[in-house]
Amino acid sequence: MDELIPYRVGAALRDRWCARGVPVEWKDYPLDHVTTAVTGIPTALEWMAGRLADEPTRGNRAA
Repeated sequence: MDELIPYRVGAALRDRWCARGVPVEWKDYPLDHVTTAVTGIPTALEWMAGRLADEPTRGNRAA
């Protein structure tokens, strides 16, 4: 429902990275852009903290 970044654009980018063997963590938010940004903050901050702590991303998507 994102009115700024169409779902298909994000999904296509995800698929390209997965096809290259990059571990991708993907989460669907069936909300508008702003609501997703606000409700996704805890998840995003947790993900960023892991990367800053040199923890590898696990990825939850495969090609």
